[in-house]
Amino acid sequence: YNFLFLGYALIRLWMGPSQSDAIPLLYVRAIGETFSVAQLVTVSIIFGRGKPRTLAIINIADGIVSILCVVLLAKPFGLMGVTIGLAVSASLRGFAVLYWGARYVGASVARYFSTVFLPTLAITAIPATILAGAVALHSPQTWVELFVYGGGFSAIYLVAGAVLLGAY
Repeated sequence: YNFLFLGYALIRLWMGPSQSDAIPLLYVRAIGETFSVAQLVTVSIIFGRGKPRTLAIINIADGIVSILCVVLLAKPFGLMGVTIGLAVSASLRGFAVLYWGARYVGASVARYFSTVFLPTLAITAIPATILAGAVALHSPQTWVELFVYGGGFSAIYLVAGAVLLGAY
């Protein structure tokens, strides 16, 4: 979520305003990786179950889908088409990890989704909403402000996680 709400400021500060055309690409990639990144615990579960081959197959398939997306979408849709294709591939990778993680722990996909992904989403929603509001009121103009916003997001995320997981 930091990229979604702080991406514009990051690109502007790091690369200059002339690179602002990259911001929609960053947003698409960030959205596409959201579900996959949320499965990091599931990846650990799969490794813990002694099934690294499953992850290897998922990642090889992700690579193949990514290459196909680049080949099929680059010419007709340009860089945005490639970015969307890579985001779709990343989302599919996340769903594959979720599916196999659920199988390995003996849960249905729906149950696993509701007990693993939804709490993570709930924990993230609180600081993301606060960060979105803060950026809407005042977008970071300096590196210090950018780090304060990012650090604030992280601190609120930790508190929200402690509170919500404590109630879980």
